[in-house]
Amino acid sequence: MFIHAVSGYDTVLALYGQGKKKAFQILQRDVNSFQFLDCFSNQESTKEEITSAGERFTLQLYGARKIQSLDRFRYIAYNHAIGKTSLSLSFKLESLPPTSAAAKQHSYRTFLTVQ
Repeated sequence: MFIHAVSGYDTVLALYGQGKKKAFQILQRDVNSFQFLDCFSNQESTKEEITSAGERFTLQLYGARKIQSLDRFRYIAYNHAIGKTSLSLSFKLESLPPTSAAAKQHSYRTFLTVQ
């Protein structure tokens, strides 16, 4: 249920360019390393647990390996994208990872959907 909810459907918007297939493949690689996602199915989970788990999974979804902050990763991804873009190409802001505040709200919607 988590994959369905986090990757977007009726009540939860999808993250740009990050679909169900990619989310499933990430979880399938090593299910044991994603035990932190259990908080989405636990009614007793705190807001901090949900926020932290959502940000960690979003970082994984966007391919961040060593960076622990979504805002920092967004900044690095922005600089990387701008460096690759020429004047004739348009840069798509929506292709960047979400901010930590947006990921927090996305995590809350995902939690409520899973519940």
